[in-house]
Amino acid sequence: MSLRFKIFLTSLLSALIVAGGSIWLFSNSWVDLARSYGLLEIKSRLNALSVGTTEFKPGEWAVTFNLNSDATAAKNFTWHKKPNNFPENQLNILQKEISDSIAKTNLNEGSFEFTSPKTSLGKIPFFVVFQNSKALNQPNQILVAGTQDQLALERLSPLAAPFLIFVVVALLIAAIFSILFSNVLNKAYTTLERTLEDITAGRLDKLKLPESSDLSVQKITRAIKKLVETLDAKEQQIGEVPAMAHEDPMTKIPNFRAFNDYVKRQMPEIKASKELCTVLVIIDLDFFKKVNDNYGHQVGDFVLIHAARAIKSSVRHENPNSDRRFDFCARYGGEEFVAIFNGVLLDQAHVGPQRILQAIRDMPLDIPAEISSTKKGFRMNVTCSMGMAVWDNSRHQDKDAWIKEADEALYAAKKGGRARLINLFPEQQEWQ
Repeated sequence: MSLRFKIFLTSLLSALIVAGGSIWLFSNSWVDLARSYGLLEIKSRLNALSVGTTEFKPGEWAVTFNLNSDATAAKNFTWHKKPNNFPENQLNILQKEISDSIAKTNLNEGSFEFTSPKTSLGKIPFFVVFQNSKALNQPNQILVAGTQDQLALERLSPLAAPFLIFVVVALLIAAIFSILFSNVLNKAYTTLERTLEDITAGRLDKLKLPESSDLSVQKITRAIKKLVETLDAKEQQIGEVPAMAHEDPMTKIPNFRAFNDYVKRQMPEIKASKELCTVLVIIDLDFFKKVNDNYGHQVGDFVLIHAARAIKSSVRHENPNSDRRFDFCARYGGEEFVAIFNGVLLDQAHVGPQRILQAIRDMPLDIPAEISSTKKGFRMNVTCSMGMAVWDNSRHQDKDAWIKEADEALYAAKKGGRARLINLFPEQQEWQ
């Protein structure tokens, strides 16, 4: 069942309930009005009878009778017009009902309504009006006229038609407005439905929210805007998670996990390369433990951050106009870093690592007094020891063997006096 049909059905049922209630209320008023109208009609007949002339209409009747002096009993009934639908042999029942009712009022004139006792035709309701006869020589003579209430109601039937037309027109107007309103709401809710589908699909940048004067739609739109803002913030946070997982938070360069993932992705190309080679270098800052011990960890962190910047500036970054794979650097752990140089000639394999060696040596650091445990500012010179390994399919089966060779070269560099770069194969080479 569509939303439009639900709204239309609800509006139509509401209109029918209102119309039904109106008809019911009007019916009660209609009956009261019919009674008043009928009594007036009958009274006009009495006035005519009192002067001896009248024209009876179908269903109307009139009778004259005398009350005893104590106004408790009736006698000398004279029918001017008998009820045309009342059994002749039961007129005495009607006479008694009329005389008893009039006697109970203890008035000279008035009106009432009653339902006759059950006859062969069933119970028949009557409107009755009575007044004292104007004949002065008979002060207790009562003149009575009546009619069936159904006939009085039928006289008012012309009033029913305009009312029913009004009800029908009102229902049609309500239905038209219901359809128009439901159509507007349906468009708004359709837009909301598409918006929720876009949110579910993650298309937060293509959302289209409806504009509506309906308070419910406005409330839902505000809630969706809030939801989108929350999802957008969450998405941004989620998007930052992979970067955080692969980035060293202090130096802002890739971490050990990023290094492993990078080597894993590049290994097929590294193994397949014939003319150009790939160089792995492990970098260790010299005497770094003494820096922490003598000046505090804040100075040590300061040195690591600047060393990372020097290493990052020494590798070749991705060039959109080149097909060559770009170089890579990462923090390996503690004071150790790694770098990979891709697509280099074998006789130029040491050039990239040598740039790092020189960049760190050429970065004398001015240590601020506020981060030094000595509370004094000073200048520090930093050097590093480096071991490099050129990938060789005949010598390396996997990245672990490659890293082991570079690590052994790093050990040789430290043992040889530090502040130098060493390559162990094909024979040990050294650069300072």
